[in-house]
Amino acid sequence: MAELVLKIDRIFCWDCVRASRDFLRKFKGIEEVEVAEEGVKVVYNPDEITEQEVRKITIDTLDKLGYKILS
Repeated sequence: MAELVLKIDRIFCWDCVRASRDFLRKFKGIEEVEVAEEGVKVVYNPDEITEQEVRKITIDTLDKLGYKILS
């Protein structure tokens, strides 16, 4: 397993936490999603999905929810 950690610019509301976590978990290869004040951690299987795909999916999802990625 591998993990991708992205920092965000503000605290998530509970509905956004649930929505982003549930949406990201639907992708094949994404095993676990943790969303907290300091950022998002996505654990994924690199044999099923690339880091670039995980990064794009995660950033696009958070962007649609109104969150800015810091790193």
